[in-house]
Amino acid sequence: MTSPVSTKLPPKTKVLLLEGGVSQTGVEILKEAGYEIEYFTKALPEDQLKQKIKDVHAVGIRSKTQLTAEVLKEAQNLVAVGCFCIGTNQVNLEYAATHGVGAYSHEIKGKQLGIIGYGHIGSQLSVIAEGFGMIVKYFDVNQVFPLGNAVGLKSLEELLKTSDFISLHVPETPETKNMINAKELAAMKKGAYLINASRGTVVDIPALSAALKSGHLGGAAVDVFPVEPFANGKNFQSPLTGATNTILSPHIGGSTEEAQSAIGVEVATALVKFLGTGMTLGSVNFPEVDLKPKSNKSIRIVNVHHNVPGVLKQVNKILSECNIEKQICDSKGSVAYLSADLEVSTESNIQAIVDGICALPENIMTR
Repeated sequence: MTSPVSTKLPPKTKVLLLEGGVSQTGVEILKEAGYEIEYFTKALPEDQLKQKIKDVHAVGIRSKTQLTAEVLKEAQNLVAVGCFCIGTNQVNLEYAATHGVGAYSHEIKGKQLGIIGYGHIGSQLSVIAEGFGMIVKYFDVNQVFPLGNAVGLKSLEELLKTSDFISLHVPETPETKNMINAKELAAMKKGAYLINASRGTVVDIPALSAALKSGHLGGAAVDVFPVEPFANGKNFQSPLTGATNTILSPHIGGSTEEAQSAIGVEVATALVKFLGTGMTLGSVNFPEVDLKPKSNKSIRIVNVHHNVPGVLKQVNKILSECNIEKQICDSKGSVAYLSADLEVSTESNIQAIVDGICALPENIMTR
């Protein structure tokens, strides 16, 4: 295990609190962190404020205290201002930022979130982001309907160049490997942020590191890696370690008790449906096929075969001896999957159909 990181600033860190703006609970939190607190229940006159702000590291204010450029010029050690109120109009934000006080902090309200991959997780994020007042745009290779006020874009390029934050939610496939590389990173808005909580191979890590170090990107949060670390400690290495504008987090979201329970239900249900009905929705390496429940008069045949021309014609010739209630076939790469509901009079006819399909050279599995 790595040693815990201290949350304390250097010794004798001083915090000035004005206008009674912090509850006693907040004051205790600051004291427990080891900070030296000076507390005033009212705003201070400008001349007195200039004196008090000279050697403090942080200031907590409400709406009456005016931290103008003239006041901030007197601060020698100031690194942060906390506004315990609505709005920050009482602080000269431009002067503060250019002098290292509260720099690179942004409200997400009104910012554009670009979601790449609008499936279960991407669409849920869409709803949450709208709750925070964000403008949500998304791109997906499939035709998917938006939730809320989200807007689907026609190209990845448009999403990259217009979004303030980009969050990735795509599966690991040959098509998505390094889909965010140097070219895509360069197309992003200067100062934008990238979040990858999908799969480690989706982002070109060295290219991301370069974009962060050059200052083109404002920051990144990465929860997945091309090679996932198996333990804590110094053995974990990545071009992203040490970047001050980057958050690296362990990929353990599925390790909570609630997540494990949900995964158990989801996977077990999928297995039951596949074994009982042949449904393959959610499969990552197989055609996704599903038929409505069969009638009591029919049986269901499912067949996996090599995806080559002429196979479906041969299978249908065998099935033509029966009344076909419904049938579906789809393919993925070199594999094709067929499911059909048939009205068959006797068990011997069923066996003859299965034997006939199994005898085809292209057959992989029939049940």
